[in-house]
Amino acid sequence: MNKTAMWLTTMLLSASRIEANINFSSEGAAIRSLTQTAGVDLSLRSLRVDLNEAVKARDAEAVASFLANRSTDVNRKDGEGCTPLMNAVMSQDEKIVGMLVADPRVNVNLKGCGQVTAAMLAVNGGPIGILRALLGRSDLRLDLRDDQGHTALGWAAIADNAAAIQELRNSGNPTLTDSDRQSALGIANQFGHLNAASALT
Repeated sequence: MNKTAMWLTTMLLSASRIEANINFSSEGAAIRSLTQTAGVDLSLRSLRVDLNEAVKARDAEAVASFLANRSTDVNRKDGEGCTPLMNAVMSQDEKIVGMLVADPRVNVNLKGCGQVTAAMLAVNGGPIGILRALLGRSDLRLDLRDDQGHTALGWAAIADNAAAIQELRNSGNPTLTDSDRQSALGIANQFGHLNAASALT
């Protein structure tokens, strides 16, 4: 590697933690041309440190690359205790959520900070398609509870998310029980969430 390539590589590594939504037009295109000539890979994917970072940046191409690598720890938690799936749900990125749940290595039931699961986060708002993608996994457990004792259905009641409640109740998931519904109904009534209460009765 020549001196120009070594300098460019050093600069890229020092900037690897910067948000990488870079527009390679005009001057950027010239930089890319220069780095390619010097033999340096300036693709966004090359700057991603791990799967979580790629998910947070909503970089579907990098996510696909990590998933294609069988040595990737697809359930590795970040510094906040969140898995890539949890981060995808919180980013409300349906495409990346779909990519992750399609990979059987991804554990959809892992708990993060506060003992929350991806399903709990999904019912807190965002596109209903994200919840549907999770419900498409036969191994999804809806009986898991956070550190306050709430299930995903309870979270939906707290969020007054009637659409999510209907999806959960219609899913036929064997781990969603009548006791969960009664508990969630109590939560909805406690908070005065009429939409959620109606969906639970």
